[in-house]
Amino acid sequence: MTTYNIRPATATKAQVFHQNVGQDPAKYLVPDGNLYHARPSLISGDKIYIWPVGTEGVRQSGQATLAVHHYFGDDDAEVQIIHQDESRIELNGTMPGITSVANMAALRLVVRDSPPEAGKILLLPGIFERVQYVVVENYDFVHDASDRTHSFDYTISFVRTGVGKRIRDPHGKPAPTNPGVRTTPRGKAARWVGAKSGAQTFRQIAKKVYGNQNKWAMLANLNARLIADAKMDLMDQNIAYFNIPNYRWPLGTHIFY
Repeated sequence: MTTYNIRPATATKAQVFHQNVGQDPAKYLVPDGNLYHARPSLISGDKIYIWPVGTEGVRQSGQATLAVHHYFGDDDAEVQIIHQDESRIELNGTMPGITSVANMAALRLVVRDSPPEAGKILLLPGIFERVQYVVVENYDFVHDASDRTHSFDYTISFVRTGVGKRIRDPHGKPAPTNPGVRTTPRGKAARWVGAKSGAQTFRQIAKKVYGNQNKWAMLANLNARLIADAKMDLMDQNIAYFNIPNYRWPLGTHIFY
């Protein structure tokens, strides 16, 4: 069978679609390796999914459950409130690039996991200032027939079951004021690398900077503050859930060594 690669005469080489090869368009959403927006995450027990990009489409809606009674010859209705508000949160957006199928599978695994009694934990930094406890109502993954990229569009609807503690401001804390007394620096100058594709876990980075991936514990000791901050971002849960040596730090994260 002959396969034809049909493209417009004006198309550039970068525009030609080849399955699972070529540049990943997702990287263009992460300029210079630094995320512009804090990424949402969904937690179910010991499973977690962190979106590859920042929050995209969000819809909040609610509906009261009412008992409405009508009577013959009467112009008015009698209404009784059964439930005050059935609140919903809907997320929609795009999983970009050649990693889209893997991201879809990872998210589906958390979505279909049996929720804890209080519900799954949905974190939307910059949208909700508090943790949202939710139950997944429905989900939808779509690759449009006219789409010639690797991307998948998604829509997920949640029913909110409760609200938890405050989550940390995604823009971070302001820098402390300069000390009033001059001090003499001691010790060696701090060295760091930015987490990037292929060097995003402590194991991978230890291989790069020390030449031995088994020295990841040295990185863990030097980046204790980073690990503590990650625990705060993830509801003070033990970061052991993510397996410290193999935890994928957000692109651009400064790792000291």
